[in-house]
Amino acid sequence: MFELLKDKIEDVVRNIKKTGKIREENITEALKKIKMALLESDVNYRVVKSFLENMKKKAIGTEVLKSVTPSQQFIKIVHDEIIELIKTDISIPKILPLNRLNRIILCGLNGSGKTTTAVKLAKYFKSNKTLIIACDVYRPAAVDQLIQLGKKNNIDIFSLPKEKDPNAILKKGIAHAEKNNYNLIICDTAGRFEINKELMDELKKIDKVCEPDYNILVTDAMTGQLIVDVVTKFKEYINIHSVILSKFDSDTKGGVALSLKFLTNTDIAFLGTGENVKDLEYYNAERIAKRILGMGDIVGFVEKTEEMLEKSDLEKMNKKFNVKEFDLISFLDQLRTVQKSGMMNNIMEHLPVKLPVKNLNMSPKDFGHIEAIILSMTGKEREDADMIDLSRKLRIAKGSGRPLEEVTRLLKQFKEMKKTFKKFQKMDKKSLMSHPMFKQFM
Repeated sequence: MFELLKDKIEDVVRNIKKTGKIREENITEALKKIKMALLESDVNYRVVKSFLENMKKKAIGTEVLKSVTPSQQFIKIVHDEIIELIKTDISIPKILPLNRLNRIILCGLNGSGKTTTAVKLAKYFKSNKTLIIACDVYRPAAVDQLIQLGKKNNIDIFSLPKEKDPNAILKKGIAHAEKNNYNLIICDTAGRFEINKELMDELKKIDKVCEPDYNILVTDAMTGQLIVDVVTKFKEYINIHSVILSKFDSDTKGGVALSLKFLTNTDIAFLGTGENVKDLEYYNAERIAKRILGMGDIVGFVEKTEEMLEKSDLEKMNKKFNVKEFDLISFLDQLRTVQKSGMMNNIMEHLPVKLPVKNLNMSPKDFGHIEAIILSMTGKEREDADMIDLSRKLRIAKGSGRPLEEVTRLLKQFKEMKKTFKKFQKMDKKSLMSHPMFKQFM
């Protein structure tokens, strides 16, 4: 996500590095490029205008500190403004109380992904005893889909297949939850093909019966700026506490995440980043800003890795990090382990470095290319990548059957990754954010 925006900002920063100073003329040029990048990333024009005005005031009126370079200072200004633009209140806490019945209603247009999101939420709040109440009485096979997902993921589902009144289902579901000591219910409502009074009045009744702690609007991130209209319309009928952007994967421009709070005063609670039930990311403005700026999100990387890999795999990875220096063989072992999870994109997009493939959920063929390059090296070369000169690269390229450029790119990106991992491999998650690498941008 945000790939276009990242690339454009990196280009702007490179130009400022060349000049060595922050001047009005190079800032004006830089802001023009950022403006185009924001608009191409589907950020609303009103948001872009406000963002750039604030940026210009701060950038031109700021003296460059002696301890940082002009490009670092410019990144900090961009970072602070993005945070200001997309910061949210804590509309939904990361952990829900266990001593009472928490109530959530999921609503949205048809096809927005409410049913799968209901299961993702239940898995996210795994400390709670959760019951999903199937209140979609219109979509064919909606209840069956929910029941199947529930069985597959060990989540309890309450349904009354013959009942056609969603409020009757909800009342009995709440009674069942109270009787059986559940402390979280998620009401999966029917999707609306369009926003009309009859359907929205029905949602108002559901809201009245449920008395929810949180009304969450699930909306497809791929619809872009239309989301703003959807949120605005729903808020005319019920109180929307926050939004979940589903299908917020690497193919999404992502501009709606930068526009929503500004235009609707509605917080984003979660991002749906894939089809797996674990692909639900708690929205964090600071981490999003770092990823837009190509700074990565090391905390997010650690959390995603822990979340997606088996305990045995994590122990294996940690052991390899602790036993010896990170070299190309341990790198290949890590790659094999993470590739096994089948969700490499979601893990690796949090890092400020990229592997030499566009899609990190590699096919066996793509992964085989990387494996072939590393296995075509001598043992000493795998232990010390710095010793690999041009003649060695040519030999490795010939032995692996891969182009010289691919060998060079892999080595360069391995070295970047090694630097990053060396800084963070001994740090726990709480101490990561106090590291100087992060402090300069706070």
